[in-house]
Amino acid sequence: MFFLQYYRIPHEVIEGQHNNKSPRSKVPFIELNGKMYTDSGLIIERLNEAYYCQVDSGLSDQEKLIAHAFIRMIEEHLQWGFVYGRFGHDRGFQSFSSACFPQPLRTIVSLVVRTATRKALWGQGTSRYHINDLLHKFRADLRTIDQFLGEGPFFFGKKSPHLVDMSLFGVMSMVMDVSHFNIVGQELHQFKHLLAFKERMDAIDQRINKTSTSYQSQ
Repeated sequence: MFFLQYYRIPHEVIEGQHNNKSPRSKVPFIELNGKMYTDSGLIIERLNEAYYCQVDSGLSDQEKLIAHAFIRMIEEHLQWGFVYGRFGHDRGFQSFSSACFPQPLRTIVSLVVRTATRKALWGQGTSRYHINDLLHKFRADLRTIDQFLGEGPFFFGKKSPHLVDMSLFGVMSMVMDVSHFNIVGQELHQFKHLLAFKERMDAIDQRINKTSTSYQSQ
């Protein structure tokens, strides 16, 4: 969503459950020029081609390689930790479901969505670890990103965000922009550079939303 707004790509958000329309029964997915695309990385590639966003034009070839590795760590490893904190961890799921769903929908979500997600977490490997080992693994990811970011303001010390920044922001927002408890997400509060990064990205996001709202009201 941030990517679409940042590059002012015309779009319509369809609320509700539409996983049955997704090519892989996963979110996010988009429909672009009559074709369906899923996986955030592939989606952005297609949008880049269609709208010439040039999202990483400010990075050197070496920086693009490093950014690619960070995106893989964020989306293929760290994000699973936050998913575990929401659906795999008992307290996290109770907090999430109580905050987001009334009864009897809460029971349905527990039986259907949580069961499917826990199966995916087991297949992916995240939920096979003891919670202490799990937190140790994801804390190492967060520490690595925090130290690499440093004072920023963004990855590689750039003055504006690139794709890797947007990827990290999206995953952090998943646990920091909600009121429910997430045992893995709680680890974020140990890392000052990550917290400062989130504040900077929030400021950009708010500015974009304000601009978009003003434009639509004209």
